[in-house]
Amino acid sequence: LWGAQASANSPGFELNDIGVLRKTDRYRVGGNVTYRENRPGKLFFRYNINARANVDWNFGGILTGQRYNLDSRFTFHNFWSSNVSVQYRPRSQSDVLTRGGPLAGRISSVQFNYGLNSNFGSPRFVRLNGSYQFDEAGGGRAEVNTTFRVTTSGRLEYSISPRYSRNLNRRQFIQTQL
Repeated sequence: LWGAQASANSPGFELNDIGVLRKTDRYRVGGNVTYRENRPGKLFFRYNINARANVDWNFGGILTGQRYNLDSRFTFHNFWSSNVSVQYRPRSQSDVLTRGGPLAGRISSVQFNYGLNSNFGSPRFVRLNGSYQFDEAGGGRAEVNTTFRVTTSGRLEYSISPRYSRNLNRRQFIQTQL
């Protein structure tokens, strides 16, 4: 399987009268390739592996973002599933970090994600997700979250979803004035 996409948000596009648009002055080109195996094998009931790439520019032609992802999802014969992914973001320029001010450099980063899910149809369901991101400045982010769900009857369900997150941003914007 494969796909390709392109999108554009003109710098003159104004959506504030009816909603919120996080970014304008952008165009994006991207694509993906997926290998999917639906025939049960010795270890997996099914699985897929996906590679994606997206590149963003503003209408001035400045590279404002790149993302390269490798994702996978595996379903075991007992219908537990697992997903693993990695994302690489090379250096680029940003006019969002300074809220429309001068361009700022966006440093490169790498992010890893992992998830494990028990059988969703079971009366007792457990989900565990984790992510770890680091950047070239020594900053990073780590997060672990889980969900525990118990269904006692066809109409009553209890669940709890604790989460732990830690974020370290070593980059600061300092402007000197004369």
